[in-house]
Amino acid sequence: ALEGRASEPFLNFMLLLNEHDRLELLRPIRAAAEELNDRRANRVRVLVQTAVPLPDDQRERLIAELRDLMHIEPVLETRVDPELLGGMVVRLRDWLYDASVRTQLDKLRTELIERGSHEIQSRRDRLLNL
Repeated sequence: ALEGRASEPFLNFMLLLNEHDRLELLRPIRAAAEELNDRRANRVRVLVQTAVPLPDDQRERLIAELRDLMHIEPVLETRVDPELLGGMVVRLRDWLYDASVRTQLDKLRTELIERGSHEIQSRRDRLLNL
């Protein structure tokens, strides 16, 4: 089916995969090839999650800031996650920047619980020392 429509090395590669019953590896091979190509071009895929779709001006500003900060050529993959409530979460390889409203509320709740627990503990200790 590919004869005459694909290069000879590619056709031989496909025939080899087929001969060894490895055609199911085609997608992972393609992903690995794209990753290698991105590395050569210093491009990095960046996952950006927001509560609402990211406007073009914010998208361009984020690309420029990532380019300056990380010295890379970012390729944004955006996802909308209404659970974030607001703000954004940026994941670049193993680096995570979470500026979502959901995370800020969770941190505030944890801090309030810790302060309340500390206050209860300190008052209890004072009563026991009387």
